[in-house]
Amino acid sequence: RPDMWGNGPLNIVTRQGDPKSLEDLQNVCVKDAAHVLMLSCQKNREEVVDGEASPLLLREIRTKTSLLERLRPMEEEGMKAPVLSLPGQAELWTELEQGFTICEDQEFVGKLLTQCCLSPEHGLAVLYNKIMLTQGGCHFMYSEETLGSSRRWLVGKRYAELQKHFPEAVVCGILRGEELMMMPEDETELQNDDRIIAMASDHTKLRPQLFSRFFARDSPVPLLTEAAQPAAAGKGLGEERRPKNILVLNWNERGQTTVDEIRQNAPRGARVDVLTDKKNMEELGYNDNHPLPRRRVPVKFWRGNTLEPSNLEQAGVLEADCILILSDTDAPSNVDQFSDSELFSTIDTLSKLHWHPSKPRPRVVGTVYSLENYVSIRSLCLKAGFKYDLILADKIESGALVHILLQPKLEQIFHSLLSKDRAELQIKSVGDLFKEEDGFVGSFREIQRRVKGNRQLALGVLRVTPTEAGGGKLTLSLIPKQDEVFSLAQRDKIIVLGKPK
Repeated sequence: RPDMWGNGPLNIVTRQGDPKSLEDLQNVCVKDAAHVLMLSCQKNREEVVDGEASPLLLREIRTKTSLLERLRPMEEEGMKAPVLSLPGQAELWTELEQGFTICEDQEFVGKLLTQCCLSPEHGLAVLYNKIMLTQGGCHFMYSEETLGSSRRWLVGKRYAELQKHFPEAVVCGILRGEELMMMPEDETELQNDDRIIAMASDHTKLRPQLFSRFFARDSPVPLLTEAAQPAAAGKGLGEERRPKNILVLNWNERGQTTVDEIRQNAPRGARVDVLTDKKNMEELGYNDNHPLPRRRVPVKFWRGNTLEPSNLEQAGVLEADCILILSDTDAPSNVDQFSDSELFSTIDTLSKLHWHPSKPRPRVVGTVYSLENYVSIRSLCLKAGFKYDLILADKIESGALVHILLQPKLEQIFHSLLSKDRAELQIKSVGDLFKEEDGFVGSFREIQRRVKGNRQLALGVLRVTPTEAGGGKLTLSLIPKQDEVFSLAQRDKIIVLGKPK
């Protein structure tokens, strides 16, 4: 999209040819292109089974990549590696990492499903739907030039001093050569080859200012005492609210990985039930002990129609804290044009069950294909009183590709956030974070200062508008102006970047 880098016109030229033909690649001037993105035609999830790619997929990938390597020698200075959009996980394509940027866009959605299931607060899907798309708003980005080549006056400063020079962005870390450092220690000294990682609305916000008056007025924020840290960090009430009874409906090729990720990260005492109308546990090839989970979380498979109320109740739907609805599709994406109707029918069936009137209804997590259907499915969740995390899977896959095409290191940043390696995006309720009975009234600058005392970065606000049925519509505000004043109830949420729990 042109306004990701400027507001100039964008010309689109479509040529017909075979990407496995050397002559056709030369005709489109692939050698001189600033960016190259290769989409795999054989991109079905069924092409990767138990970490092994099919012979057809391997042959296609190797043919295309060998031609690209011949036409675009990477030793040429300033030449960016082509981006390959491939199915499966990164370990499968290790042989290609030297000459290409590998983007497993389906994995972004799969990992996000796991995080949405286990988050103490709902709303992560709304956040990722925004930052992974390309339709305006705020995104993760990094400075193209190193500090040594463009901002030498920042070299030698401490990481803690960086934020005051970027008043319209939130500094999240640094890229030091090939090393990703998300939220490094405050005393980390900036070096010549460092680049700034931040969340901002556009790259002009990554032009540092020598001095920022409103940051100069800020007084130091004391760190929370050890006694106060657990509740503010979300390890108290937030930890207790993490879903423990998770019901998975349907199954797909990533089902084994998704369930294992849930088992690895679920709280103690959790359990997982799987209801599928196609196969039983043995036929699915599910291995209960591989990989061995950190915490022993039992998994029970039920066979039956997922739209039959009696089957749902037998699988424990009325006791579930979270219902994960997998999209069972053979499409090159996590979703297709038919999966939305299946998701709508499933939620409609769930809404008609006999729920206990005094018990909160579970959170619904699923993937959506089109934005139009997203609105309808969200309305159904609100009407039925379900909290929701609906992931615009197809949009996220394509949006992530665009971001990574323009800034290849974002692939590493996205995986780091979704894998909880160094830092993760978290949703914190105002009631848990600030411990104020009447909510919070103050500027976003004050929110950032108070959250910083807990070694976290505030990125925005997520308002919850309650509905009669008991759910709540979510409204996101990312990187608002520093002086914007918010009046937040205890149910409203703060988006933070923090260390993994």
